[in-house]
Amino acid sequence: MPALLLLLLLWASPSWGALACGTASNSTATGTDPWNINYATDAGSNRVVILRLMARNGGSATPDPTGVTQAGNAMTMKLNTSTAPSNANEGWIYYIVSPTSGSNTVAIDWSTVPSHATASLITCTGADQDRRSVV
Repeated sequence: MPALLLLLLLWASPSWGALACGTASNSTATGTDPWNINYATDAGSNRVVILRLMARNGGSATPDPTGVTQAGNAMTMKLNTSTAPSNANEGWIYYIVSPTSGSNTVAIDWSTVPSHATASLITCTGADQDRRSVV
C-alpha cells in the first residue's frame, strides 16, 4: 500500500485543493478471465479511479493483465511488479482520470488465468486532471 499512498500524495495539487478519497472496494477471484468487477464510481469533480491489482498462478506461467477497462474505457498502468518467480504474488496499479460516473464494470483480461487475484478500487476527488505524468 505504500506505493498507493505515494501515488495519492503526488497527484494532489495545491491549486486544486485537497485530494479526498472514498472508501476502498475490495474483491477477490479464482480462475476468472475476464474478471468483471462491479464498482460504483463516487460523485464529485476532478475524479480519478485507482485500481490496485495482485495475482498469482501457483507455479505456472505468470498472469499478466492484457487489458483493464472501466466502463469500457482503457485504464493506464502506472506500476508493474511482475519480476518475481511465477508462483509469487505479482502487482499492478492502474488509474483512469475523469472516469465514467455511477455503477460500472471494471474488466480485467489476463494473459494466463490466475489461480488467485485480489483488487482494490478507490475514487478520489480533487485530482489535478492535467498532472497525469506524476501518477
